Amino acid sequence: MTPGGGGSRGGVETNRGFVFIPEVGDHVLVGFRHGDPNRPYVMGSLFNGITGGGGGKGNSCKSITTRSGSTLAMNDETGSVRLADPGKAWLLMDGAGNTTTSSKNNCTISAGNSHVVNAGANYATNVGKGASCLQMDADGNILLEGKSK
Repeated sequence: MTPGGGGSRGGVETNRGFVFIPEVGDHVLVGFRHGDPNRPYVMGSLFNGITGGGGGKGNSCKSITTRSGSTLAMNDETGSVRLADPGKAWLLMDGAGNTTTSSKNNCTISAGNSHVVNAGANYATNVGKGASCLQMDADGNILLEGKSK
């Protein structure tokens, strides 16, 4: 974007927008400054069907995949968004108002002041494949199962 070229209030700012530097071996689009073949520059990476999902019939999936395998995938057909890392942790917003988070190892939630959990109808916590269980519902029923010490 050029300063004062439109779409930018007050000109171009630093540390704005996004940048993806292509990896060695990526397919790229090359331009030449003032048409001079001695002054090439990379205009951007191109989709190749291998490193990122998307394209295909209907072109409903858009994704960004990093070299390490971190992926952000957005599906316009379902309205879903999935964020995943190479360690098999992921977050899915399914487009129907549901969210699922999965972690291969540990999950930690930290709050500087307060942590509030609201459940419209039911709430359940299960530990150790059924060894301990806490369930609550909107009618005021509480089920607590486990071994006492």
